[in-house]
Amino acid sequence: MRLIALREHIRKKIQCHAILIEKNILHHSPTASGASLIEEDYELTFQLEDGKKRSFLVWPMVFDSVCCGEEGILKYKGDDLISFGKHIKEFDLN
Repeated sequence: MRLIALREHIRKKIQCHAILIEKNILHHSPTASGASLIEEDYELTFQLEDGKKRSFLVWPMVFDSVCCGEEGILKYKGDDLISFGKHIKEFDLN
């Protein structure tokens, strides 16, 4: 029963006030050998209204569209950022 509740929570769209507190570019090698190929992931970290922190991997264009200290309504579902105030607009690929 607990697993079902967790799955439902992950699928649930969450909306709350948040502040962007950190932007990071994470560098890693996608190969086990650590070959010269390096990839970057773009991460945004928000402080939620309840004081908790939440991080999301985003596209470079989204990463560049916001600055630390900006505030707004954050919408997310599981590990996916959906929108953030007037800075990141919700879009649908379908």
